[in-house]
Amino acid sequence: WEDFISMSRTDIARIPSISPPQRRALARYLTLFNHGLWPKSALEYFASRFAGKQLAREKEAWTKEEDEKLLQLAKDYDVNFGDPWIYISWELQRRDYDVRARYIELVLKPQERASVCELAITKSSRPLLMSRKFRFIPPDLYIVPSEDNFRLKENNFELPEAFKAYRQDDI
Repeated sequence: WEDFISMSRTDIARIPSISPPQRRALARYLTLFNHGLWPKSALEYFASRFAGKQLAREKEAWTKEEDEKLLQLAKDYDVNFGDPWIYISWELQRRDYDVRARYIELVLKPQERASVCELAITKSSRPLLMSRKFRFIPPDLYIVPSEDNFRLKENNFELPEAFKAYRQDDI
């Protein structure tokens, strides 16, 4: 894009497959664009001009049958590998982001709520020197999940003997 948009008249003249009127029009449009004089159009104009056809089930409520079909298609297309949402969305006649959001509600959120979480809190109070001119001081921010949202795993961690020599309790 950068090469195209920064073309000069000489570069445009080297394009063999366009006619002289097309060359002149291209040069005029590039000049307008590069000088910020390209006509501004309303967002609604572009949305109406380039909008695709609405899918059959778009913006409709999800049914039990569709949920079951979504789960089956997610299994068939293996949602853990690649990005199959566009194919699943076409079969369900819905937008891919709606299908992905519904899958998250049906499968991933219940899985996460049923799992137990391990919690590790670390503290870094010394500045990290990224370069001579920039010093990054890490914030003391602790994110602690609550029992309402996450079941916490039992804390039975003990530091191995080999690492106890390196422990600094004063930090």
